[in-house]
Amino acid sequence: MARGEVPEGYQPVIRTYEIEDPASFARTLLIEALERAGVKIKASPLGINPSNELPESDTYEETERVALLSSPPYKELVKLVLKVSHNLGANMTPFLIAVENGKETLEEGLAIERDIFRKMGIQTESISISDGAGGDRSDLISPEALVQLLSFMHKSPYFEYLHSALPILGVDGSLTHFAAPDNAARGKVFAKTGTLIFGNLLNNSPVMIAKGLAGYMTTAKGRQLAFALYVNNTPMKTVDDLGRIGSDQGRICEVIYKDN
Repeated sequence: MARGEVPEGYQPVIRTYEIEDPASFARTLLIEALERAGVKIKASPLGINPSNELPESDTYEETERVALLSSPPYKELVKLVLKVSHNLGANMTPFLIAVENGKETLEEGLAIERDIFRKMGIQTESISISDGAGGDRSDLISPEALVQLLSFMHKSPYFEYLHSALPILGVDGSLTHFAAPDNAARGKVFAKTGTLIFGNLLNNSPVMIAKGLAGYMTTAKGRQLAFALYVNNTPMKTVDDLGRIGSDQGRICEVIYKDN
């Protein structure tokens, strides 16, 4: 049971929570779902997943399937990844690419991803990626390469899925706080944030390694733009400085919106 107070008229706030033991959590959900379907289960739903009792992975084809779970299509995962910065879902993407192509590992997925980028006409020489979420220190991508990707996706038949999944300036997630009520670009910018902060132990303060904002807008003059804004390697006194940097990016969006 959850208890608390929410002020009248307060906008919803979405937060994600990382499950410490995903296997046991999934086991609990499965047992509860089976019980709702009328299946009698002797095992307690609160137990730890006994993974040591699972058969070897190469023996599954020899066994009889009793149930099949079809996950939502990837376009639904994209909404979760982009709207609430679900990094686990982002980190799954290279693996999903690998599996789709008969491979298994992160390295294989990223190699396929590189080939996809090259077919798109993106300069992979200006990209360094070591995971799916962009949280590794070696994850680097130039603004030019990112705009190339956004421009390609704008012409893609999948653009509708991407565009509808992007956070909206002044409306969704952390972008809610990027635009003041008088910001003319509020509600007209569809973009994803990306933030990486490390601790500066010498001075007991945070340092912002990267804060990006990239996406699309249709300007006041009707121009359709793809853009990428980066702020890198910025010392901060407190984490509150991060909000001010985000507000500055929101103001830059407003300038672009008004003047183009």
